[in-house]
Amino acid sequence: MSVVRTPLLAVTVLAALLTGCGGDPAEGLQDSRRTVRAGVEDVASSLGGTAELVDAAGQWSVCSAGSSDRVEYAASLGLRAQGDPVALVRAVGERLGEDGWEVTDEGDASVNLERDGVRVGARPSVAEDDQVVVEVSGGCVDGSRDDVDSLDPEPVDVG
Repeated sequence: MSVVRTPLLAVTVLAALLTGCGGDPAEGLQDSRRTVRAGVEDVASSLGGTAELVDAAGQWSVCSAGSSDRVEYAASLGLRAQGDPVALVRAVGERLGEDGWEVTDEGDASVNLERDGVRVGARPSVAEDDQVVVEVSGGCVDGSRDDVDSLDPEPVDVG
């Protein structure tokens, strides 16, 4: 199934990059959101059986301020660790690496990966001792600070 999504993901990322520069900002926002959500589906599929998924939500945030606001859509997955959360972070990095994600940075308790313009970061949760947070993001696009301020986090369906 991920073989079908990977080319689609690459095309979607390219479309998001093209529309983010001079295209319709609303279209660029939707493309970015779709790209991240496709990345979430790929990550969830790759991690199937690794840990229990306890929540998934997406949210817009402001990347920069000034005369031209830039915004970013990111989704967070909460995974319940069956033991040491740091061991689960390492397992996330290994599993995604096996599925073609490139490790861009690895710390003692975190890992960052990238594929097709989508970034993934995993680290133990600060709020929940028995959970790991996996964040999927796609980069900044043209948008409006006002729109971001009015949006609440939204659930993300991972299949």
